[in-house]
Amino acid sequence: MIQRRPLWWTPLFIQILTGSLFYSQALRGNPEFILAKDVPGLVGKSRKSAVVIFNVGTPEKPDFRMQSPSIVPVSSDGKISWFKDLAWKLESVNIRDRFVIEEDMLGRAVQGRFAFEGCTPRNGEIVKFRRGTAWLASCENSVVGKINDKTMRVVYDENAGSIASRFYKYKFKPENQMLFDEVTLKGTSNVVLAKDSDLYIRSDVKNFFTLNFSSSDIESKMMDRRIEPLTALASIGFYLKVLFFKLTLDLRTDVAFFESSANIPMVMTLPVNASKRLNSKSGVLYSFQLGDAITKDSLSVNMPLLKSNSIFGDFSADGLAYCGEFCRFDLVVPSGGKRLKLQITMARHLVEKGFFPWFVGDVGALQKDMSWSLRSDMALNQRVGIYFEVSKLPKGSHPWDFWISF
Repeated sequence: MIQRRPLWWTPLFIQILTGSLFYSQALRGNPEFILAKDVPGLVGKSRKSAVVIFNVGTPEKPDFRMQSPSIVPVSSDGKISWFKDLAWKLESVNIRDRFVIEEDMLGRAVQGRFAFEGCTPRNGEIVKFRRGTAWLASCENSVVGKINDKTMRVVYDENAGSIASRFYKYKFKPENQMLFDEVTLKGTSNVVLAKDSDLYIRSDVKNFFTLNFSSSDIESKMMDRRIEPLTALASIGFYLKVLFFKLTLDLRTDVAFFESSANIPMVMTLPVNASKRLNSKSGVLYSFQLGDAITKDSLSVNMPLLKSNSIFGDFSADGLAYCGEFCRFDLVVPSGGKRLKLQITMARHLVEKGFFPWFVGDVGALQKDMSWSLRSDMALNQRVGIYFEVSKLPKGSHPWDFWISF
C-alpha cells in the first residue's frame, strides 16, 4: 500500500546548497582567512583603517609593503552580513569579522626589532601561514592613503552574467546562477574548459514513488552581492518549481570568487534518517560538458570511479582510501600549462557513512544503471560528473567544502 506524505517532505534533500564561508583549510592558490578574534589588536578599530603589511625583502633586511585586506562581516550563524550602503566600512572591526588576504600579500618573517609608524599596534598583529607571514594593523589615514586599492582583481559583469579575473571567466546560467554556462581560462589564447553544468537529484523513497529533480526544477537567483577589490561575494537563494507552482525554499548560500579561485560551501540537510527512508541509488549528480579541446584521458582524478555495481553493501572503503584526518578529493581539467581544479574536503565521519564524491567518467553510459532521468536535451558525449550517494546518511546537517581553483 502506498502511503501518502505531506508536500513539505517531498523535496527530501533539496536542502543541499546552503553553507557558510571561511571554515575551509587553505589550499594552493586560495586566499587565507583570518578571524578578527585572532588579531585582537584590530578589534574595535575602524574597518577602513585595516592594513596588511608584508616583507618582500630578507629577514635581516626587510622591505615592507602594504595592501588593504578584504573584510567580511559575518553574522552569528556564520553567514555573510549584507548592507544597503557602504557605512559598514566605517564601523569598528568586531570579533566575527573575517579578513581575506591573497597569497601575494604574504612574505618572509623578520629578524630583530621593527615598527610600523602611524599604525596600531606599532609592530602589528603577526599572522603566519605555510605560504608566508604578514602583519595586520590599524593605520592612520596618512598611511592608508598611500595604498593603491582601486584595482579590482575580480570583476562582475551583470549584463554578461559573468565573473572574471585575469585568470578566468565564469559565465552563469541566467535561470540558475549556481550553475555555469561556460568556464574559460584566460591567457594568450582563451580556452573553454567546461560548459553547461547541471544538477540532478534522485530520491528513491521506500514504499513511495521515486522523486526526480533536475536543474529545470531548481531555480537559483542572486539575492545580494558585494564586489570588493579582492573578492566578489554573493548570496544565492533557491526555488523549487513543482507543476504550476514556484515554492520559495528557505535556503541561501554564500559564495565567494577570488582572483584565482572560488568557494562554494555546502551542507546536505536531511529532515529524516535517509537509511530508513531511501533505497540505494538515491543521490545528487553534478555534471558538466568538457570543452571541445579537452579529452577525458587528460583528466586527473583523485576520487573513486563510479561503476554500475559501486552502490551496493558497505562501499565506504572506496572513499576512505582518500582520507587522513580529513578526506580530500579533487578533479583536474588541464589545458596546456593551465588547469581547472575542483577540490572537495569533508570530515572522515561522513565518508564512513558512505557520503563522498564519486567521479562519473561517462554520464551517458551510467544513466540506465543508476536510473537517472536526465534532461532530454542534455549532450552526453563529453559529459562527466561528480555523484554523491545519500541513502546511508542520518538525519541532520552534513557540511563539506567545495573549491574551484583556476
